[in-house]
Amino acid sequence: MINRAPLQLLSLLLALAHTTNAMMDPLAEPEILTAENYVEKTAGKTIFVKFFSPKCEHCVTMAPIWEGLAKQYGKKRHGMIAAVDCSGEGRELCVKNKITNMPAVLWGDPDNLEPYTGGPEFEELYRFARRNLKPFCSANPDRQHLCTAEQNATIAEYEEMLHNGTLDREIMEKEDEIEAARDFFTVEATKLNDLANELHDRKTAVFDPEIMKIMKSVQGYHRYKTVFAKYGLDFETGRPLESDTVVRGEEVVSLDDDDAAPKKEDEEPSRGDEL
Repeated sequence: MINRAPLQLLSLLLALAHTTNAMMDPLAEPEILTAENYVEKTAGKTIFVKFFSPKCEHCVTMAPIWEGLAKQYGKKRHGMIAAVDCSGEGRELCVKNKITNMPAVLWGDPDNLEPYTGGPEFEELYRFARRNLKPFCSANPDRQHLCTAEQNATIAEYEEMLHNGTLDREIMEKEDEIEAARDFFTVEATKLNDLANELHDRKTAVFDPEIMKIMKSVQGYHRYKTVFAKYGLDFETGRPLESDTVVRGEEVVSLDDDDAAPKKEDEEPSRGDEL
């Protein structure tokens, strides 16, 4: 079995070498979160967290990339690269966040994490962290100072709905609308894709592209052969032609044939003939 760990480490080191947007902190490590330290560690931060198990093969593969991400991102006041061990002390957090497949990567407000939908490559993870791990408005008291007056008014409105018992229903309705819109998009995108395939087939049916290639190859071969002949060269070998040739238009004519030899116009009689 091939050991891919050295190749993965090499890939990570090359990626780090080409990343110059920030100074790397060699001492930084992913913050290990548990149910006991979660509130304290994540207070006021936007987090990027990986849920894993040491027994998961894909988790082991991703481990050096995630560790490199933590070192490159470093320690920030408003952002954090974290990890949760679902087979250890982080099991409660994994249940709370409904983690079923690992590794799973979530991000955002610690009280309302969202799935990360980007790629697993180091460059993409790092780019995402730099762009998104920033302070933002939230109902969390630690973040409300980041909200505008309008946003705080909206938060107060939803808190009132929560107390009235209508917020859950409102969220479900909006989620249903989002799901319906997503399904509609999928259906319509499929129709567009089918239409594109149909139009492509119609275009191909007009004339087979492969036949056109053959036609042009015949045309091109003849043209190149004519050019070579103009310079007295054989197209196949590049050597001088054995017989003298001339090119009339695009036709190669051998001068060995009597009929092909150009005839001279009426010559003046020699002085002897005149006599």
